[in-house]
Amino acid sequence: GIDISQLQEESVFECLVDRGFSFAVIRAYRDVGAVDPACNYSVAMAWDAGFSAVDVYHFPSLYVDPYQQVADTINYLESEGVNFGTYWFDIESPPAWFDDPADNVAFIGQMVQAAEDLGRVVGFYTSHYMWPSVTNNSALWSNYALWYAHYETPPNPSFSDWGYSSLPFGGWTYPNVKQYAGDVATCGSPYGSLDLNWFPSSDVE
Repeated sequence: GIDISQLQEESVFECLVDRGFSFAVIRAYRDVGAVDPACNYSVAMAWDAGFSAVDVYHFPSLYVDPYQQVADTINYLESEGVNFGTYWFDIESPPAWFDDPADNVAFIGQMVQAAEDLGRVVGFYTSHYMWPSVTNNSALWSNYALWYAHYETPPNPSFSDWGYSSLPFGGWTYPNVKQYAGDVATCGSPYGSLDLNWFPSSDVE
């Protein structure tokens, strides 16, 4: 799978499908406090190219009400006819979070509530060092899907690292998706706009 933070040419998606990629996650909200205007086009191109699953991710802004930013994003996507699966929350640092992890947990909780109030399936993108630093390793959402980032040399598209060192974390017993390489330029995509992900089966939706 891949995740994307910039608008891509249609040929990029077609090339990725030809190379065996089947799962895409497109940025829907930016930490500057605005919906990503490229999201609806990228999602549509991913579906048209033949991806079997297309999700979106939300990069939070601390300067916008947490509930409202999620509700506004989902309402916008739905008004544009954007068809997506899981709504992933990107929890990493930077950008800056509140000094008190309890405030961060409350902020995240309001975002989750907004997505669920609108009938969306929620998951979390984070890592074994990002999540503890932001939430004090909260286990409140350990029953939600986990998409974790862990880069190894050579790249390791598998969960064989799970259970070593500071993995697992946050109360999660097993992950759903792994981001194993970042800032990849392939199929003509701009450098830094595409990351590589792996999941073990087609149960990621």
